[in-house]
Amino acid sequence: MTSTSSTFGRFVRAMVSLLLVFTMVPVSAFITATEAFAEQSLVYVDPANGSDETGDGSAERPFKSLAYTLRGDNQNRPSDNGTIVLKSTANWNNENVNLDFGNRTIKKDDGFTGPLIAINGGSATIYNGIFDGEDQDSAAPLLAIDGGASVNINGSKFVNGHNSSNPVKANTEVLTQGWEGQGGALGVRGNSTVDVTGVTFSNNQATLGGAIFVNGSTVKINKNGSDTLFENNLAKYDAASGHNQESYAAGGAIYITSKSGVAAHVDINGATFNNNESQGVGGAISTGRAHSGDNGVDWNQEYFLNTTGAIKSVIDIHDADFDGNKASSAGGAIYVQASSILNVAM
Repeated sequence: MTSTSSTFGRFVRAMVSLLLVFTMVPVSAFITATEAFAEQSLVYVDPANGSDETGDGSAERPFKSLAYTLRGDNQNRPSDNGTIVLKSTANWNNENVNLDFGNRTIKKDDGFTGPLIAINGGSATIYNGIFDGEDQDSAAPLLAIDGGASVNINGSKFVNGHNSSNPVKANTEVLTQGWEGQGGALGVRGNSTVDVTGVTFSNNQATLGGAIFVNGSTVKINKNGSDTLFENNLAKYDAASGHNQESYAAGGAIYITSKSGVAAHVDINGATFNNNESQGVGGAISTGRAHSGDNGVDWNQEYFLNTTGAIKSVIDIHDADFDGNKASSAGGAIYVQASSILNVAM
């Protein structure tokens, strides 16, 4: 009995000691790996020089891709309603990309003037992103689409995009080279197709298309419960251009033109245009035609008002509201320029 009692006593004392040790261990030591992820409110991404292998999302060690940055198993992913800062353009070339940004904000790092995302060919679906230009002067829209790309944009916001560079060149090569002054939020060209559903475009500005610039491509604007909203966008006249204000700035919200050989088409099935402005023509929308020309051509005639050829810009409006839009010259809501077609069936 003495031996048994001694053994039992030692066992009890060991268990008490073990319990005391566990009571001294902090609860955080038992958190699972998933729960311990160090989500950040601000994460940096540099597609040109970053790394998904060695980066941690800091300014000094940015990630490389948006896809990895948003992955659920990324321990340093941006938190809900967090911010992604791009240090260079995310180029998606002939890729198939599907990204849900989860209502996170995507913006540019200081001194970066290119597009946030440039899609050239391939397909992409973008959900729930808040693309914020922060009113910084830029040389491109927030999102640039080219090369026959097929893009769907759902439930997102494009705000404060300022594509303020002067688009004027000696000839119309500007239509296919560079994005200066063409679309504050979206630039669409190269026979691309874009579906926009339940998106807000607010406080964007450019010379042509304060929110959206469409050249030789198709854009479909739809609603998802509520209309796609265009508000307080601006087509801004640049006096330094030396061109006629009446036809130089165009399309406070949307500008549509047709590159030689490719017709532009915008189809509106659920949109609201409020308080957009053009310092030239088309407070909300301006349509037009343009084609390649020789050096020294007159900008007004060649880019805005050309009346020759069979390629026409077409806009179909099935469901839209216009309120409070204005233009300095003509077309407070819509201005239809030569060789263009406007169909309204509401």
